[in-house]
Amino acid sequence: MAFVRCYTGTDGQSHFEDLDLLPPDMERSIGQAASFLSGGQMEVVIGDGTTRRFGPGDAVLFEDLTGQGHTSRSFGGDRLTAIVPLAD
Repeated sequence: MAFVRCYTGTDGQSHFEDLDLLPPDMERSIGQAASFLSGGQMEVVIGDGTTRRFGPGDAVLFEDLTGQGHTSRSFGGDRLTAIVPLAD
């Protein structure tokens, strides 16, 4: 289970930052709750070519709204994605 931030750096490029948001015991319970989802993944590529794959239970905050940005695609089957806009 991953919590990741994708943001625009001062170089105008997108970057990944791994976040540690929850205590270990809570991460395990959330991971078990998400295990019913199928194996579809989201593959994200940023400007320097770095590629990351995210699956069931992973959370990604995309803040790279300026600069080069990122691309994404489904990988390994159908996936369920929830997009939640955040207030300024």
